[in-house]
Amino acid sequence: MTIRKITEVNLVAYLKCKGFQEAEPPKVTGPFVTFYLEDSPELKKEIETYFSQKALVEPMAMVESLRLIKSKVGDMKRNRESRSGGGQDE
Repeated sequence: MTIRKITEVNLVAYLKCKGFQEAEPPKVTGPFVTFYLEDSPELKKEIETYFSQKALVEPMAMVESLRLIKSKVGDMKRNRESRSGGGQDE
């Protein structure tokens, strides 16, 4: 299984609306969050569709997907900061 790393939050939200799931939990590295999805021809096609500005999804589904991702990322960053003892990344 090949894993594709994606750091673009809006793209991940779009892909989740299209039914793609994370292959493993996202990871916080400094100010960035990396998402991991199983690579496939379908995934590549949807990424091309997204970047060609031809992507279509239900607007409220996209809003909800973004909200959930941003909440998850915020929780991950807060947990990381509390474990490191401060707001600065190491």
